[in-house]
Amino acid sequence: MFIINKNLPHFKNDFSDYYSKLDNDLSISSPKFESPVLSQPKVKPLSHDIISICSTKITPLDDFNFLKVISKGGFGKVYLAENKITKKTVAIKVIKKSDTIKKMMVDQVNIEKTILSNYKCNFIVELFSSFQTDKKLFFVMEFLNGGDCASLLRSFNNNMPEDLTKNIIAQIIICLEYLHNHGIIHRDLKPDNILIDSNGHIKLADFGLSKFDFVDESCNIKILKNSFTLYNTNNNNTTENQKILGTPYYIPPEVILGKGYGKTIDWWSLGIILYEFLIGYPPFQEDEPNESINPKSDNDEKNVRIIFNKITNHKKKLYFPKKLYPVAIDLIEKLLDPNPSVRLGANGVDEVKCHPFFSEINWKIYEDQKVLVFQPFVENDCDTSYFIERKEENNKNKINDDIDSLILNQNNQNIYKNNNNNNNNNNNNNNNNNNNNNNDDNDDENNIIDQNLFIDFDFPTY
Repeated sequence: MFIINKNLPHFKNDFSDYYSKLDNDLSISSPKFESPVLSQPKVKPLSHDIISICSTKITPLDDFNFLKVISKGGFGKVYLAENKITKKTVAIKVIKKSDTIKKMMVDQVNIEKTILSNYKCNFIVELFSSFQTDKKLFFVMEFLNGGDCASLLRSFNNNMPEDLTKNIIAQIIICLEYLHNHGIIHRDLKPDNILIDSNGHIKLADFGLSKFDFVDESCNIKILKNSFTLYNTNNNNTTENQKILGTPYYIPPEVILGKGYGKTIDWWSLGIILYEFLIGYPPFQEDEPNESINPKSDNDEKNVRIIFNKITNHKKKLYFPKKLYPVAIDLIEKLLDPNPSVRLGANGVDEVKCHPFFSEINWKIYEDQKVLVFQPFVENDCDTSYFIERKEENNKNKINDDIDSLILNQNNQNIYKNNNNNNNNNNNNNNNNNNNNNNDDNDDENNIIDQNLFIDFDFPTY
């Protein structure tokens, strides 16, 4: 079994042997331009009645010990936690209700819960339960201790081997095939949301912006992580300012221009990821690239405008180093075609699978998950060493304050009860009056939250 030691400088030395062994062990020829149909598990969505009946048993917050912050995004934080009863290690995504209302993302939170609770497969992070308090929403999910692809890329000093890149991209394609066959558009594909499980397989996470089938959002564009308001510089009174939520590097031109979009948005993002893996950085960047973009900074809003201008003015001509094989360049250029109707993948996943870049790929063994990214070597179930800290996460004092803040709420606030008689009222907001010293919730004290917006959020099957 191929094992990568966590000492990051040793990552590079082991992959060539692994892939040669993989070819010998499998001894399966790869058919050219053949794409076996991905078997589709039967999925029966939960009815509202089932949700209502089950919701009498809600996973309480007190069942968990919160250990550390794994990651932080624009809509919440992900904590490593342990179930006090089962001793099982889980990842818990915590979102403030006031933020979802303020950013008009209530529907998206409920869609994320619907996708994770109804579509169970090996290519999507598993949701164990979802529950709520009067101010927060909680997703209890499996903890994938292999890290994410953003950390993996950084472990190679932003120079990932092509064989490994091809392996990861092929697994992502299988994941997207499953989603698209079920009418789901991910809409936020990026290395941070591509996780690696304990067996070395890829799983997609963070469906907070996902949609079902084609959605025309030309008048109301939402994309993720941070909020940027792009003001109309042409003084055209007929064009409203666009407020875009997202990580700018991965947003396709049709979204920025407000033209609506379909499943090809995910293929564009895949092209950006492929470029980033092979070259070390996204193809469309601000003049002086930063590790993260803070929308509260005027300078960062200027950088976002620069990135978006480069994306919308993209004419299929990108910088490629001479070392890159022409077949990889061709795949990237076709995935990053500015015209979504002719972009590779517009006619379905098969035309992506049949690209010569994947000529040596046997898709059947990828569908059966017989290929690993790598075998994580962890000390225990709580080991997060494969997640490389981002700048905003490496302040240990702040991380401890975050956990203390959450535990303070855990000890003082009442668990929100999903009342089948719809007796949800705003009196729940008075439960936390003793928490005025809690910095995380100070901005919520005067907010009145309509709890009926989250009446179907609970998923009590943990």
